[in-house]
Parts: sequence; structure tokens; C-alpha cells
Amino acid sequence: MQLSLKERQWQLRQDVILDAAYELLAEGRNAAVSMDQVAARAGVSKPTLYQHFQSKDELLVHVSLRLMRQSEEALAARTPAVSALEQIERALREGLTRRAGLWSARVVIPRAAAEASPAYGEQRRRVQARMAALVDEAKSVGDVDPSLATPVVVRMLSRLFRGDYDDLLAEGVVTPGELATTLIRVAFDGLRPRGGRQ
Repeated sequence: MQLSLKERQWQLRQDVILDAAYELLAEGRNAAVSMDQVAARAGVSKPTLYQHFQSKDELLVHVSLRLMRQSEEALAARTPAVSALEQIERALREGLTRRAGLWSARVVIPRAAAEASPAYGEQRRRVQARMAALVDEAKSVGDVDPSLATPVVVRMLSRLFRGDYDDLLAEGVVTPGELATTLIRVAFDGLRPRGGRQ
């Protein structure tokens, strides 16, 4: 279904607002970012901003929704040369690196607002279904232990995004890249050194 010009303009303006919100949140702290700042960064009036998002909580939920959509797209964007397991790893790395920008600024997505959003729940289910299909494919070719329960694997990998790493990033103890690499290595390889005893 093709969007009308008005719908495309609406979507474009919403994308600009979400870009501005993400940038501001990643630069500072959740509490310090106001709707006025988001409107100014996006180059829209405050009434226009409120036409798209009725509250800061709703805006934060949509920032998170967009990150999940990007994860779904990353899981789907696969070439024949890339295995299902490699695709999961790539998508997790990209998603964790994007999410780290918010963690380092100690941004908290309001859980009550997220869980009250039907779009949020639906998007999470789509990401998990896409990941489950890749896990099952990886099992079928021997890249993942077939005795592992797919729903548990998917839930565990999804939980990597819900961890509390903000203090480590804010204090500079780890970089976003180191955080993503460590979480993925532990999830995929456990704590054993590479090349160590299996």
C-alpha cells in the first residue's frame, strides 16, 4: 500500500523528531531533555511535536520502538553468504551499540508506558519471532545445540538489551563496542577463553 503525500510528510517529520530525540538523549540524560529541546533540535514547533507524541514518555517509547524496528531490519537483512548464527550476532552487535548510546546517558524507557503500548508489544513479538526463526535455522545446520529450547534462547538474547550497564558506560569503564562484544561473547561462548577447553 502506497502512502499519500500527506502520510509520507507525517512519517518524515516523525523520523526527524525521533532522530532529534535520540541525539539529545544520547548526549545528555533523560531527565535533562525537555520536549522544548526536542522540538528545537527537530526544527518543529512544540504544537507539531505534541501532534506526534502526547508526552515525553510516549516519545521515549517511540525511540525504543524505533530501535527495535532497526533490530528487526538487521535480523532480516541477510545475504546468502551469512549464516543464521552470524546474522543474529551482527544484529545483536548493531542493536547493543545503538542502545549503548542511551545507556551511557542513563536514559530509562518508562516500562509502564512501554507495556501499555500495543505497538511496543507487537514490535517486540516480531523481533523475537524473527530471531526464533534464525535460531531454529542455526539448529538445523548444527550451529546451535538442537537440545536448547528456542524460546529460552530468544528470551535470553533479548534480555541483553534490558541490562543495567549505564554506570559502566557513563563512567567510561567500557566503550559501547566493548560492552556489545562482551555481552555477545558471553552469550555465545560462555566465559571460557577462546581456543580453551570445550
